[in-house]
Amino acid sequence: MVSEKEGTTAKRAVPVWAGGALGFILIVLLAGGGWFFRSQQQRLRAEAERSLETIAGLKVGQIVHWRSERLADASEIMEARFFKEVIVGWFSDPRPEAEDAVRGRFRSLAALRGYFDVLLVDDRGRVRMSLTNRTGSLDGEAVRILEAAVAERRPLLGDLHVVEDELPPHVDVVAPLFPGNEPGARAIGAVFMQSDARRFLYPLIQAWPVPSRSAETLLVRREGDEVVFLNDARHQPGTALKLRIGIDRRDVPAVQAVLGREGVVEGIDYRDARILASLRAVPDSPWFMVAKVDKSEALSGWLLRSTLIVALILAFAAAAGASFLFLWQRSAKVHYQALYRAEAALREREEMMRSIFRVAPTGIGVVKDRVLLEVNTRICEMTGFAPEELVGRNARILYPTQEDYDYVGTEKYRQIAATGTGVVETRWKRKDGAVIDILLASTPIDPRDPGRGITFTALDITERKRAEERLRLTLQEREVMLREIHHRVKNNIQIISSLLRLQSRAIRDRTAVDALNECQSRIRSIALIHEKLYQSRDFARVDFSDYIANMVGHLVSFHSGVGGRVRFRIEADDVKLDINRAIPCGLIINELVTNALKHAFPAGRGGEIVIRLWTLEGGRHALSVKDTGVGLPDGLNPESASSLGFQIVGDLVRQLEGAMEVVRGGGTEIVVRF
Repeated sequence: MVSEKEGTTAKRAVPVWAGGALGFILIVLLAGGGWFFRSQQQRLRAEAERSLETIAGLKVGQIVHWRSERLADASEIMEARFFKEVIVGWFSDPRPEAEDAVRGRFRSLAALRGYFDVLLVDDRGRVRMSLTNRTGSLDGEAVRILEAAVAERRPLLGDLHVVEDELPPHVDVVAPLFPGNEPGARAIGAVFMQSDARRFLYPLIQAWPVPSRSAETLLVRREGDEVVFLNDARHQPGTALKLRIGIDRRDVPAVQAVLGREGVVEGIDYRDARILASLRAVPDSPWFMVAKVDKSEALSGWLLRSTLIVALILAFAAAAGASFLFLWQRSAKVHYQALYRAEAALREREEMMRSIFRVAPTGIGVVKDRVLLEVNTRICEMTGFAPEELVGRNARILYPTQEDYDYVGTEKYRQIAATGTGVVETRWKRKDGAVIDILLASTPIDPRDPGRGITFTALDITERKRAEERLRLTLQEREVMLREIHHRVKNNIQIISSLLRLQSRAIRDRTAVDALNECQSRIRSIALIHEKLYQSRDFARVDFSDYIANMVGHLVSFHSGVGGRVRFRIEADDVKLDINRAIPCGLIINELVTNALKHAFPAGRGGEIVIRLWTLEGGRHALSVKDTGVGLPDGLNPESASSLGFQIVGDLVRQLEGAMEVVRGGGTEIVVRF
């Protein structure tokens, strides 16, 4: 039961005008709902289109890189003179040792590059050798690409296709083989390397960088009057190279793509669902990329921003999330720096560990003239070789390719032997064919005579390299998320400012209008902070001198009545403040300048307002707002004044753990040191 006294207090706590204002705000919100809906829909659509364009560009770049790697493999085979001579000899005399050499090279290609089969065919297209022991003739697509590669005398990449009941969806890369260096020499055959699309190409295409219930990327091509979907559709599994759509379906983005259209379009997908899609042609291929998302999903977010209450909740939640992500980002940076400090510490310890050999936890060996003279147990564990399989052998046994072997043998490595100790990253091949990343450090046995040989230490850094890559991608994602959060906070605060502006237009009470306008100005000062953070590459600090200039421009336009009567002068050092100090300082400037514009220059009087910001000793700062107006009334002390503006300034100064000083004479100057 509520007592009469408590009921009276409750009524006084909620004035009648407040209820009317709330009702009017609801009417304004309903009236402006249509406009708000349209503007939010357009903005979210633009964001969705930018995201689709970015993802489509990323996928096309990855596919182009993948195709170029396959062609590079074929070029390497064509340029391997010794390998071609072995094949020529085998064609004329198929000796077992020659076949073993060819198969060994094929197995190395399959293991290192991910091919599921490597074939050797003769000039008639008959399969003479393969890792899977296939025989017979090539399929139609393989014959076509073989004839083109021989005619053009260069490696070529075939189209994605499947051989029913025989081969999975795959892409052939062919390296035609010509004996000798004569320009007109006839091809003796070719090497086919077959890449299973399900192992790399399909996962690359179908991966989407952020969670989504409908988004997917599709690879398509034109076959006659149809568009063929090359990979599985997300919503219709098992349709790779089977799903087809007629070229007359011009409302389907996949059809528009093969007809030459690029950019973002709206249309119907294979499910007859309304979608937004980014269309890109894959260079040097018959393929086209379609990155798409359901339109309903792309534009679903606007409903969450339809009321002021939701906007406020999102703003505070975003601010809290921004602070959390900021701390998270700082922690990740510290961790990343710790990784590299650990590497530096490892290099310092290497000198101390030279005397530890066979029982050392780090791989240690001795090499002279590129021959392994001795290795410890750890190197054998790392590579899978027994000591007798390494000692006395050329170091080439540890390297997966000639390029890796040559890299360690360049001038760079010889310079390490000449200058003392040094470190280089390289790759080793285990006995089972797996490739591992190695941090290789070396030092001469005798610094005065490097020719006596080199002692090296080897550390398996495969997992560390993977961890560093994961960490780099995580930091990049955090930076994108943090920038987006500042952008959303600024937008949500601007929505609040717009609602206050709409409210003020409908109120006739001058005092209420002034109060709403002052609230709008304060909100704008906060939004400007987040706008500067969003535009900056440094999400931790605000360039406050630039911020002051923008704030003054805003206040001059807001108080248009001063016209050219009041001049502004800004004297600010290059000061950058974190968000916890930038927001209070911005609000202090807003309150002091607003107070000066309202009271210091009455009856058309002119003058000047000077805003100064400088750095004190010990990392502290000072902020001054000075006017040449009529000055404060006698007996008025800003630090104890009852006006809302000075109360806000006092609270903000205490929040900064600072002190405020008032200087009278020739106007008024208020100095805040914090």
